[in-house]
Amino acid sequence: MNRDLKICLIPLFLYVMILVCVMYIPQVTFIDIKLIRLTQKIFAFIPANVSDFISTFFYHYFKIFMLLTCGFLIYKKDYFLTVWYLILVFYNKYITLFMKNIVQRPRPPFELQPLSHPETFSFHSGHSFSIMILLGIFVYVICKYVKNKTLKIILNTISIIWITLVGLSRIMLGVHYPSDVIAGYILGIFFICILVKTDMIRSKKNDN
Repeated sequence: MNRDLKICLIPLFLYVMILVCVMYIPQVTFIDIKLIRLTQKIFAFIPANVSDFISTFFYHYFKIFMLLTCGFLIYKKDYFLTVWYLILVFYNKYITLFMKNIVQRPRPPFELQPLSHPETFSFHSGHSFSIMILLGIFVYVICKYVKNKTLKIILNTISIIWITLVGLSRIMLGVHYPSDVIAGYILGIFFICILVKTDMIRSKKNDN
């Protein structure tokens, strides 16, 4: 097996490991609940509505962000990335729904949810998965096309911080276990790795 392909499969392997632990090791949920309580205690100074804003901001405005990113890619005549970016952004929710119905992990206890009580299953975090896809590919686009180092650092730093904040906010709101959030991130990284590797192979063939 190609070495680069093996590297790309590492996130998928980690995701499956977390999935198995969540489904068959009850102690994982016990530890998760302790981590939720600890996180809520550490960040008790942040109001729940602020966490909710961080959590849902891109859910409300992702189409605008996506159109701007796609517009930039079309301007660069990178139709390959444009198409696959659109596919992953629009269809990641179906991957999440599929996995939720397979794992069927209940949400954290109601007393840990200060603002809302989602009725869907918990594993994995759709918000974490979606934001990783949305901004993770954006980071790659910036690294690929933006030449100004200062602008590149600023845009990528903001993206990474927001990805982190979204996952943290899901834990602070008590609607996801930390393992749900980590799994969502890791699955997003898996798809990004495959996309980046495919794009690099395609670019090399075009150069030749």
